[in-house]
Amino acid sequence: MVPDPRDRRGRRHRLDVLLVLAAVGVLAGCRTLLAIWEHARDLTESQLQDLGISPDRPMASESTIRRALAALDPEDFDVRLGLGPVCWTC
Repeated sequence: MVPDPRDRRGRRHRLDVLLVLAAVGVLAGCRTLLAIWEHARDLTESQLQDLGISPDRPMASESTIRRALAALDPEDFDVRLGLGPVCWTC
């Protein structure tokens, strides 16, 4: 589980949903946060449901995705994903 570093007040979108949207965007070849958001916005209701995301909820904005990802501790995130710590001198 990745802890959500955002303030509890004002959260509309769950961190796991934002991470899924970012991961799916990257896997689809998106190279920028704007492209990730555009890809997420273009997902069909069926695709959102397949990802475990309710299509009835409003889509997160690009700035919401950007702020949520920027707030994460990258080293902790890598460790939680089983990617790190990375040894750059090995």
